[in-house]
Amino acid sequence: MASDVSSTISPRPPAGLYAAYGLHLGLLLVAVSAVLSRPPAGLGLGHVTVLVLVGLALLIWAALERSGGSSSAFRAATALGAALLLGLARTPRLTLPAPDEPHLSGAMRWAVQLFSQPPLTLAAVGALLACLCWLVMRASGGRALIRREPFQVAVIWAGLMLVAFSLLLYLVLQPLYGISGRELGTWAAVMRAVYLVALLVPTLAATGGPLVRRAPAVYLGLALLAAAGLDLLRQAGGLP
Repeated sequence: MASDVSSTISPRPPAGLYAAYGLHLGLLLVAVSAVLSRPPAGLGLGHVTVLVLVGLALLIWAALERSGGSSSAFRAATALGAALLLGLARTPRLTLPAPDEPHLSGAMRWAVQLFSQPPLTLAAVGALLACLCWLVMRASGGRALIRREPFQVAVIWAGLMLVAFSLLLYLVLQPLYGISGRELGTWAAVMRAVYLVALLVPTLAATGGPLVRRAPAVYLGLALLAAAGLDLLRQAGGLP
């Protein structure tokens, strides 16, 4: 009798899998940042159309998805929505101390310089948090509970190529103009590539997995529709 009862009890998931809640928080920070951001000149009609189509596609697909969100195509579409939101997110920006303040240690001064260009936003924090939580999930055994991550290697290679191209431009242009990498925008391009990879890899890998499932597609799709709707209202004069 005891063996029959024990065979019907599912084993408890590894404790590290609960980092999925932190991953949700990171993705939600990206979504909120995108909705709160206001493009300087407004979005064009084509951009708004893309946001609406992708947002609607995610919501409809999440409602119809029968694999719990673990199919490769569904996870790729969810990552696309996350990338669009990260591109919209410009505010709110986090205030960092000046790197030359005397009370900062060497490590703190280096960290401030690292995250000051481009300015650190709520979305960047969300992307880094999502990546950190995904690494915790993998280390806890979560990798064995979800399917193979689609396009993960392609995303990583694309990020590395963008970093390499930015550094190549710096090596070519810096001797000609004698200006720093920050003035050339090299460091900003490198950090944007880091944030993008940090967001897309966990989105691709964790969507459909334990404690994540299809939820990211739902709130990311809603955020895309909200960002598009708010921009149309601003252009129509309905919002300041």
